[in-house]
Amino acid sequence: GLLNEDKWHTLEKLMAQLPDDIIQQRPKLLLAKAWVSFHQFALRAIPPILEALEAILADDETAQPLWGEVDFFRGHHWFWQDQSSRSIDLLNRALERIPKTHHLARGEAELFWGVASQMSDRKTEAVRALNAWLYDEQALHPGRQTKLLGSLIFIHLLSGELAEASRVTQRLKAVAAKYNNTYIKAWALYLMGHIHFLRNDLENAVHNFSQAVELRYNLHTWAAVDCLAGLTLAYHALGQPDRSRATMALLLEFAQDTNDPAYLAITRSCQARLALLQGDMASAVGWLETADLSIDVAVMFYWLEISGITQCRVLIAQGTEAGLQQAEALLQAYRQQNEGQHNTRQLIEILPLQALVYHKQDLFDEALATLEQAVTLAQPGGFIRPFVEPGPELAGLLNRLHSQGVAQDYICLLYTSDAADEMS
Repeated sequence: GLLNEDKWHTLEKLMAQLPDDIIQQRPKLLLAKAWVSFHQFALRAIPPILEALEAILADDETAQPLWGEVDFFRGHHWFWQDQSSRSIDLLNRALERIPKTHHLARGEAELFWGVASQMSDRKTEAVRALNAWLYDEQALHPGRQTKLLGSLIFIHLLSGELAEASRVTQRLKAVAAKYNNTYIKAWALYLMGHIHFLRNDLENAVHNFSQAVELRYNLHTWAAVDCLAGLTLAYHALGQPDRSRATMALLLEFAQDTNDPAYLAITRSCQARLALLQGDMASAVGWLETADLSIDVAVMFYWLEISGITQCRVLIAQGTEAGLQQAEALLQAYRQQNEGQHNTRQLIEILPLQALVYHKQDLFDEALATLEQAVTLAQPGGFIRPFVEPGPELAGLLNRLHSQGVAQDYICLLYTSDAADEMS
């Protein structure tokens, strides 16, 4: 019941009070434990729970819905390992086994099926199916409705379609308000902040992010961490260093409370990125020498703070020959990975950095060609931030593209946004 109402935080508190030996004997309690780990994005905790569950269920044919949830978690696992066809097979089986009355499990299976389909180059099919489920079902449960809308938002974000993502997020916000669902309200605020941030509409980004941050304990933990990182960067970009520092401190406290090394790694990475923006090279390079970059997941999704990309930012700023070669190799690998996953959102972040590396290596034609690809991908969605953050050197390259007659109106927009101060 609590999960169907998106009250995972309440469930987490209840589960913490139960003795583990009782949980280990009851399939539904084991599944509840798996769902709590899912919302915390504690991926390593889930497989042992599933093994215990499978041992109890064995060949119980009446347990099809429970097996469907096992299929979902296995499919979810392979999704983050960049095994989207394996993921889709398991998610399809989950959809066959989970009844529509199991709103949360069914909705999450549909959500990840949609995103995995998009990443397998089946976006049209996914969008059509999600819309059909949204419109054709009689009396759609709000819990499932929000998951279907969420899948559409993620697909549009990954495809670099910010206007469409924004439109669906407004619908999500309306559903959250109608049913007074705090978890979904927090998601909608975070996603709106995210979209405004990418468009460099910083005031609106701060407005949405800061409201979502107040609800951070209700939000999916990774989204809460990313939201705090976004707010930190937005305050800095607005020239509010005190608020940026205070938000960074809040992020650090929140990440430490999770006891999860992955969240601490993202936080340290965000600190290094902020140090770089503040001109504090020593701190940024210090992070580079001690950072644990082994925890990055295989799928960058649409997250704002990704340690591997921040590592490249610092290497580029450092500008040594060896550092630039390392950044070039990393960015090329990330580019291929995200092209394979049809992740336009992250390519728009990666390509301008790749252009900067080529420029610093005196490969001017490669630099301009790569930046032109970035502009071509970014223009339809109106992305501005990824071209602003790298600073004056990228601005000079954009100027050269402009003088060659490439996307002149859009490049003018990059300059006339509030970004002009940062780029100069």
